[in-house]
Amino acid sequence: MLIDLRSFLRTWLRESPFVFALASGKLLLHVSFATRYGIFRDELYYIACGEHLDFGYVDHPPMIAWIARIIRELFGDSLFALRSTSAIAGVLTLLLTAHLCRRLGGNALAQTLASACVLVSPYFLATSHLFTMNAFEPLLWTLAVYMLVRIAQGEVAPSRWLAFGALVGVGLLNKHSTLFLGFGLFVAIVLTSMRRSLLTRWPWLALAIAIALFLPNLIWQYKAAFPTLEFMAHARAEKNVALSPLAFLREQVILMQPLTVVVWVSGTLFAFRRRVKTELQLIGITYGVLLVIMLVTRAKPYYLAPIYPTLFATGGVSLCAITERFRPLVMRTVLSLVLATGALSAPLSVPILAPQTLTKYTRGIHRQSGERHEQGPLDQIYADMFGWRELALAVAQVHHDLPQAEQTSAIVMATNYGEASALDYFGAAHGLPRTWSPHNAYWMWTRAEAHRQGTEQLGSRAFIVVGGKSTQLEQYFDKVELVGLSDHVYAMPYERHLPIYVCRGLKEPFDVFWAKVKRYV
Repeated sequence: MLIDLRSFLRTWLRESPFVFALASGKLLLHVSFATRYGIFRDELYYIACGEHLDFGYVDHPPMIAWIARIIRELFGDSLFALRSTSAIAGVLTLLLTAHLCRRLGGNALAQTLASACVLVSPYFLATSHLFTMNAFEPLLWTLAVYMLVRIAQGEVAPSRWLAFGALVGVGLLNKHSTLFLGFGLFVAIVLTSMRRSLLTRWPWLALAIAIALFLPNLIWQYKAAFPTLEFMAHARAEKNVALSPLAFLREQVILMQPLTVVVWVSGTLFAFRRRVKTELQLIGITYGVLLVIMLVTRAKPYYLAPIYPTLFATGGVSLCAITERFRPLVMRTVLSLVLATGALSAPLSVPILAPQTLTKYTRGIHRQSGERHEQGPLDQIYADMFGWRELALAVAQVHHDLPQAEQTSAIVMATNYGEASALDYFGAAHGLPRTWSPHNAYWMWTRAEAHRQGTEQLGSRAFIVVGGKSTQLEQYFDKVELVGLSDHVYAMPYERHLPIYVCRGLKEPFDVFWAKVKRYV
């Protein structure tokens, strides 16, 4: 097994009961508020991807879609079941952080402090609440680092390299950013005494396993002309906000919760001390390499977040190194402050408060989303949970108001994947057809469906188009009529007062039209 289960359970049940209490509290928090608000934009999209199973998608690898499909097959459209998987992944990350801290030499108090930092981090609270790739990424990264630490400590057979390779491969199927982790760990191996292991076959077998697991996605990318590279280029140019190094570091402090900076900074510095253990050096160097990569590539601030549980673990160990006389006082003071401020910031990441109360609670707080979007009364993570049912109802009304001859052949088209996947999710109950969209994976699905139905017939069919401007649509259709609006007070500004058009008379052949409206961003 990757972890000695008996040792793992004994650590947090007997030796560190407070870690067990924190893990139980985290699980209770997430399951209690799992369905407080509605379903999130990206959750809807991953469900749609699960209905189009493949080895790749324009904007992400396949694992999240496979998980979504399995959950729906087992539990139907249960938002609670969907989000419980993320909550469990978050709890396991917390427990693994404490276990890693113990492996590195931290006592029970250090383990409690490390796990408390995971608990109160706004980023980890938010990702444990939502069904998203980001919920599984910290667990997979921490597992990979944990396995390398065990190898560095010489307590496992060399064949454990194979388990390490499998973890990296699965991580790549979850998010492509695991490539950064792999590179960071490789640099750390080269720069430490572990480089001797590169003379054996085990690291290279691990690499082969990681590539083999990732190969289906690579083949898909090749056959589809590497759409993810196109998506990333457009996202950098059109959507993502390029932060200065200082602003990027400031966001790290906010994402991890300001008071935890004492823990992870001390852990980072401790890992670079002279004559420190190899396993600590591995973590410090990996973080340094990842930080440089993120700064150079102008990545979103949260791309660095999955490595922080390992820094919380080293931070717990470093604070243990304080003079014995003052250690309990310092540790308990930091722990108390971290938990207290974490409780105050929790409503920013978990829907504990009603929306109207939350808007008052967060008044004056402006969090950087990393994207070029206007913000509404709620942060984007909450705003994108509102308005989807109302959108489906509004589009269904437009569809039902069409002449009977047009209803059976009408095409519903949305401008982005959030609207499209919401219409697919909620629209079937109202008799709506599958939604078409030029955005990301929907562009491919729509092109395939259009050819299946026959593109030569599309010019005579009515298009119900959600979003966009009439002046833009008039470039492609002979007649454009505004027939409805969809709105929700808490939705994102660009999803408010959302126009619904009926368009007739497609001017160009479908393939020409579809190439022009394609949006990989």
